Amino acid sequence: MIRRSQGEGVDKLDRLTTIQRLFRERRTLTIGEIAAELDCSVPTAKRALRDARSRLGMPITWYPHEHHYAVSSDGPAGIDVPGLWLTGHELGGLVTLQTCFAQLAPGPIGPLLAPFERRLRAVVARSGVPFDEVQRRVRIVPHPLRTIRPDWTVLTEAMMRATGPGRDRPS
Repeated sequence: MIRRSQGEGVDKLDRLTTIQRLFRERRTLTIGEIAAELDCSVPTAKRALRDARSRLGMPITWYPHEHHYAVSSDGPAGIDVPGLWLTGHELGGLVTLQTCFAQLAPGPIGPLLAPFERRLRAVVARSGVPFDEVQRRVRIVPHPLRTIRPDWTVLTEAMMRATGPGRDRPS
C-alpha cells in the first residue's frame, strides 16, 4: 500500500509504479484491490489504470464476466515503466535538439540518434499531435557571424599597450 506523507497526495508516478508491481505479482486484480493498494477512491484508481494504458502502453484489459482487470496476453511480454519522465517544456526541448541534429549535414551521430528519434516520435504521437507538425514548428535560424571592425581592433590594441605589464595603470 502506498503511504501518504501528512498533507501530501500520492503522485501519478507512484500510482503507475504500484500498478506495474501489482500486475507483475498477481496478473489479475479487481478495482477494489487496486484502489486499496493505491489508497485512493475507485474513480481515482480507474484514472490511474487509464493513465497506465494510454501513457505507458500497458495492455490492461477489463474482463466484465470475471469482474477483474488483467494484463492481456497479446501485449508485450514485460510491463516496464519507462525511466524517462518529461514535462511539456522538456519534450519541446528534445524535439528542438532532434531538429537541430536533423538539419545538420549527415554525420556519424545520425545513426546513433535513430532509436532516440523513434522513441521521441512515439511519445509525441501519444499526445495526439503529429511529430512532423511539431518538428515543422521548430525552426533553427543560424546567427550570422559578426565581423569586428578594424578601428575597434586598433583601439583595443592601444588600450592593451597603454595598460600592459610594466606600465602604470591610470587611477
